[in-house]
Amino acid sequence: MEGVGVRFGRLSALDGVDLKLRPNSVTGLIGPNGAGKTTAVNVLTGFQKPTSGKIFLGSQELTGHTPEEFARQGVTRSFQSGRLFSKLSVIDNVASAAIGIRRLGRTKAREHAYGILEWIGCADVASAFAGTLPHGVQQRVGLARAIAGFPSFILLDEPAAGLGRTDCDGLIALIQKIPSKFECGVLLIEHNMTVIMNACSSIVVFAGGRRIAEGTPAEVAHDAEVRRAYLGSANEQTMAI
Repeated sequence: MEGVGVRFGRLSALDGVDLKLRPNSVTGLIGPNGAGKTTAVNVLTGFQKPTSGKIFLGSQELTGHTPEEFARQGVTRSFQSGRLFSKLSVIDNVASAAIGIRRLGRTKAREHAYGILEWIGCADVASAFAGTLPHGVQQRVGLARAIAGFPSFILLDEPAAGLGRTDCDGLIALIQKIPSKFECGVLLIEHNMTVIMNACSSIVVFAGGRRIAEGTPAEVAHDAEVRRAYLGSANEQTMAI
């Protein structure tokens, strides 16, 4: 995104933000509540039209395109709440992405979906109704749906929300492997700093709708402006990692 601004009446959710995602790597996006993280994800996936600025995928401009058009161009996402079809089976939830985005036939889409479910460790629940799954498994299935559309970039919106330590450790391992396994870049939006610091090779920090820092996990953890945004002071404390 280049110079992107989003306003809701008098409220500025994003203010002239530049953000460039790296192919085949995991980039973290963090910031205090109200920093503009979810708005940025919505803009980058077509769920929110920017008030100003432009969105590009490579040299192709996607500003103002619909979520379906973003997905067909290779930009998919997961949601904080999962948004699974509760009365469909797990495999049909995942296959629906391949059918809707890439127009695969049902048989091929289900084969593709099952392979992804095997990779994320959910093949054993492929025939279960999605609405019956524990929260942690639903989060993994949401991740599988994002992968199923053959994306160039996946945007993950707080996939660790509500997960325990064991589930978070498994999630970190999966996210780290996505770029090499599926040849795509990942943008990870998270409040869980353990997940961010361990899964990401670089981190971007938002505060007040602006980008205030970018760097490696170690650089961001020791950045004075980042500490001010999170802690209200620039003392010698560092962010918990």
